[in-house]
Parts: sequence; C-alpha cells; structure tokens
Amino acid sequence: MKPYYSIVSIATNPSLNEKFNIGLLCVTGETTFFHFSDAKFKIVSKLLSPNARKLALSALKGMEEQINETQIRSINSPYEQQEAMHLVAEPYIAYLNRYNNNLVQYSNTVKIDMEIDYTVFKTLFKKYIFSGEEFNVITEQKKPSFTSIRNHFRKAARPYANTNFNVTREVIKD
Repeated sequence: MKPYYSIVSIATNPSLNEKFNIGLLCVTGETTFFHFSDAKFKIVSKLLSPNARKLALSALKGMEEQINETQIRSINSPYEQQEAMHLVAEPYIAYLNRYNNNLVQYSNTVKIDMEIDYTVFKTLFKKYIFSGEEFNVITEQKKPSFTSIRNHFRKAARPYANTNFNVTREVIKD
C-alpha cells in the first residue's frame, strides 16, 4: 500500500468556500500519523460561533483519540490491525471529504512515493499546515537503577526497621 496524506481544514464560511488548513493525516501500511495545530485552531476558532468551535474541537480530538486507540489495539492482533485501518482507509477519507458537516473537512487523499516516518510527517505538516508548530519531543524515560530504588526504600524504611543489617550464610543457611 502506498502511503498517502489528507489535509484537515476548518470551513469558516462554507458559502464562500473559505477554509483554513488545521491538521494533517498521514497513513502508511503500518502507522497512522494525525496532528492538528492547537495554536492555529485558537486563531481560526475566533471566526466561529461558540457551538461550531466546540463541535470542531470535538471532531478533531475524537479523530485523534480514535487513531491513538486503534494503533494501541492493532499491536495486539492482525485482526484488530485490519479493523484499525478501516478508520483511515482511502474510501472512508473520501467519504469524509464528500459528506462531512461542512465544518471539519478532509481533502482528497494524495499518494506519496516515499516512506513516511515521524520526521517526514513533521516536515509535511510544517509545509502544508503551520510552519511555526512546536511538536512534543518524544523522549524515552530513564528507568531507575536498582541502587536508586534500594536507596529510596531504605530511607523510607529507616524509622521502622534496621537497614544496616546484611543477611549472610551464617544468618540464613541455603
């Protein structure tokens, strides 16, 4: 399957075909990337009524949550991976393009002849959506070492037990 993307827009005035690009959806065979710009949404939402603002934010957050949830479920089994891909399949995106509520719109899918990873996704996002977007830096958390955990528990146990006691073979055989 060739990777493809779709630009997510918010229509502020559908009768004039006025819309602002707010997010990007990229789909590869294995991974789906979806992100919308909070900063740009705050600016564009000033042109919307309060109810339209809530509806647009709900639709964007809902799509984001569904994609995150389906990616977590798709790790478990191949069947769930197939089910997860239905959410971002090209026919479904085309359906959203035609029959959406004229507030949050998805463009027709555009196929790409290159592999998409997170870096390529960020580049596409900055090119088509918002160049000033700050993405969350994904860092791996350091796991605490055994000695730091042991020292932490020793401090907590000091008032209740003797923590300077070593168990040796003389104390406990075997």
